[in-house]
Amino acid sequence: MPRPKFDDVEVDGTQVDESASDRVLFHVIATRAEIGDLPVDEAWAALAERYPDDVRLRLLAIAADVDTNGVRDPEWLVSVMQSIAPTIDEASRPALSGLVAVAFEDLGPENALRSRARALVANWPKSATEAHRALRALETKVLVEADERTRGGRPWGERAAERVAEVVTKPNAPPRPYSPTEAYERGDRLVHPKFGEGVVLGAAEGKIEVAFGDERKRLVARP
Repeated sequence: MPRPKFDDVEVDGTQVDESASDRVLFHVIATRAEIGDLPVDEAWAALAERYPDDVRLRLLAIAADVDTNGVRDPEWLVSVMQSIAPTIDEASRPALSGLVAVAFEDLGPENALRSRARALVANWPKSATEAHRALRALETKVLVEADERTRGGRPWGERAAERVAEVVTKPNAPPRPYSPTEAYERGDRLVHPKFGEGVVLGAAEGKIEVAFGDERKRLVARP
């Protein structure tokens, strides 16, 4: 199955970040091009954040993160896989098996975490090549689907709407000035010199996701 290139997408590399349209994000992934400051793993992460109920996007975002950064938190990774396994469609299940094999190939069969992960898949890939091929096949399938669904600037699907006001933990406290050297938690209010006032939706791995009105931005922050 040929991979689409989304050749109709015209981007100014300095303007592309995780707030770009779905089609631009899929273009970054399909062309394996780091446009602006947006590498492929962060493009997948942005899509998975927009559509958290799409387990294929979640799986491919995790696979891209593992490919780029390795397994940083095996316990968390197994837990996420356990949440994905019951809801993934049968056609995508080989990719889940591939991700399990790739993520835990360095762990011996006696390792408890590998045993938990191994229980999620019926057929362990015969080789690393087979595991990567299964992940690549799912990625190609999603990209082909995305090429059709996002033409003309249409979204991949209906974005999950988060009621930002309900996230705020201290509504009467003044917002804090944003600084990349400060630490933030979900529910914190902040003021950014460019984007204005926002609310922190999540914080992990030295990054925070912030809602500025209808826009979502991922910013650097102290872990």
